[in-house]
Amino acid sequence: MPEPRELDLDHYQFAEKGFDDEYTLDPAIPLRVSVNEKEKITLGEIISAFEKTLDCYVIEYLRIAGRGQYDCISGWVEIPALLGKDSHEKGRIPDTSRYSPTHKHPNDKRPSLEGCEASVPGMEALVGRPADYRAKAIVV
Repeated sequence: MPEPRELDLDHYQFAEKGFDDEYTLDPAIPLRVSVNEKEKITLGEIISAFEKTLDCYVIEYLRIAGRGQYDCISGWVEIPALLGKDSHEKGRIPDTSRYSPTHKHPNDKRPSLEGCEASVPGMEALVGRPADYRAKAIVV
């Protein structure tokens, strides 16, 4: 299967000399933290920071309804010390994600909010744990 054209830098008209161009990033962009708080960084540094951040794989198994099946799959694919959470805290994440559909009110008309209830567990984890990691900002 051919590589998508969006992954080729020629698609964006970038040349090798363009990797040395410097850019000033907004202080709110978390990428600045990963490149040592520089005021200006090169395009090459931006790309390498993204490659370090995004060089991983994702397996989604939160929607598995049975707790036994969930535990079996998570035992095979999770790296134990990656998140730094104990088994009780890890268990709360899928439990709250299964609980989130109960936040829906099917008889109420809420045109712009439909579907947002599914993000309740993620937002709870996002807001509940950043202090442990000394996060300076959260970007949603």
